[in-house]
Amino acid sequence: MKSIIQSLINSFIVPKLNKKWDRDFTVTLRGIQSPKTDYSQSKTYYIKISSPTEGSNKLIKSQEFKHEFYKLFNLLLEHIGIERLNIFIKINSPIHGMIDEQMEGVKLIKPILIKLIKKIIEPKLKELGFNEIVVKGIKYPDESLGEIYIETTPKIRKVHHMRTHEERNIERLLEDGVYNILEIMGKDPMDYTIYFNSQKIDIKLHENKLPFEEKINGNKRLRKFSETVDEGELQWHRDREDRIVIPTHQTDWKVQMDNKLPISLVEGEQIEIPKGIYHRLIKGSGELNLTVIFK
Repeated sequence: MKSIIQSLINSFIVPKLNKKWDRDFTVTLRGIQSPKTDYSQSKTYYIKISSPTEGSNKLIKSQEFKHEFYKLFNLLLEHIGIERLNIFIKINSPIHGMIDEQMEGVKLIKPILIKLIKKIIEPKLKELGFNEIVVKGIKYPDESLGEIYIETTPKIRKVHHMRTHEERNIERLLEDGVYNILEIMGKDPMDYTIYFNSQKIDIKLHENKLPFEEKINGNKRLRKFSETVDEGELQWHRDREDRIVIPTHQTDWKVQMDNKLPISLVEGEQIEIPKGIYHRLIKGSGELNLTVIFK
């Protein structure tokens, strides 16, 4: 199957990419991986793409290119009768010869973030005895999900259960402040993780705005969506962890992944949602109860 798909990539996808961007692309299907668990028939296709920069002055943005590639690859799979609902595509990042908009964006985000932190958050921290707050850096280790590293003087103890009530309130002040600033900048706060004095902050972002009730049991969470929940609250979003979603009763609610058709939620049937993949719930009749397992 791998050799067949590679042949189709060379004959169907590569010519279209070369024509659109006036380049001589090399696209290699490095492997096809099935999950080790038996609850899903999904497969992950690992793709390597390279692009020489000589011979063309046309600027290529990596996100625009990937969107086009995903569209063509899905059409290819559909043509040979492979079910698209259980397909995941992984492309090397960065791609040689392309502009990575996320990394370019870092150059713009950091100075604005620093300016707003000093204006909005630093005065409040200084009232609590902190001399300085510094944005040490912003990274994008997962292509689309960012990490913000912040240091303060003096530092808060790293061991969470040893912190004083005042220290925990300060951490919460910093967390809420940074996320509010990201929203002011037009960024999705859920795309970022904050590291405060080298310690990852446990995010409980806008708990009062979540469209469900939740009970936590280890790595499992029992979530209840009320029949009165507003459909506008069931927004497209992505998460930082891989997870499995299991409906606990019969329902006509559905879940939809980015660029895919909605999937019916079937009692006891497990649906895998990889981190970083946009998805949403589509409201049905009655309430919805789910078990969410974090991997």
